[in-house]
Amino acid sequence: MATQIVFLASPGLTAMYRCQDTSGAAILTDNPAQLTNCAKLEGSVISTPSLKIDSPQPNKRRKTPEYPNKNEIPPNSLLPQESKQDSLEETDSTIPLQKIGGSFVAQVTLNNERTAHLIVDTGASMTVLSTAIAIDLGILGTTDNELLTVNTAGGSVQVNMNYLASLQVGTAQANHVAVAIHDLPDIPEQIEGLLGMSFLKHFLVTLDAEHARLILRPKPSS
Repeated sequence: MATQIVFLASPGLTAMYRCQDTSGAAILTDNPAQLTNCAKLEGSVISTPSLKIDSPQPNKRRKTPEYPNKNEIPPNSLLPQESKQDSLEETDSTIPLQKIGGSFVAQVTLNNERTAHLIVDTGASMTVLSTAIAIDLGILGTTDNELLTVNTAGGSVQVNMNYLASLQVGTAQANHVAVAIHDLPDIPEQIEGLLGMSFLKHFLVTLDAEHARLILRPKPSS
């Protein structure tokens, strides 16, 4: 006897029953009302997300899948599977951070040619690069340099400012990023500057200190 499969479920936990209609055909349903010889299927409590049903195309017949035993439902093959991914959007960039001292440090790529390790500092208005990095990138001592006065723990100092063609952290990238060129005092040797708001302002920023990660989401277009 052929089995007719009918999904009438609403979202939530649903039990499935095998019943017979007035013609004697076997029906699988979660609503046994008005049917006869109904028996609850073992292990049939399921979660049924909302189903989107496409309109049938003209002159095209839908094929009924065939299984070795037509009276059995292939496990998990007729129900849409829910994604097990976390709640992050596909456009989010999640960057693992290294904790050095009391600071979180991210690896960045500058002008698509050099990497550097910068302290993530949402309180710094400018991204800061060491003199050595600026020399490597050829952005120090050029006609494009501007003088910028910045406040430090030791007082106000004048530093050179220039622009990076691109700065990338994970998959998040910003172009024409302003950077101050300055050697930060009293920092570990492997740290080469600060990742400040001249880059971070392009994103919605989440600093997940518990899991040592930086999450950057592009700001919606205005």
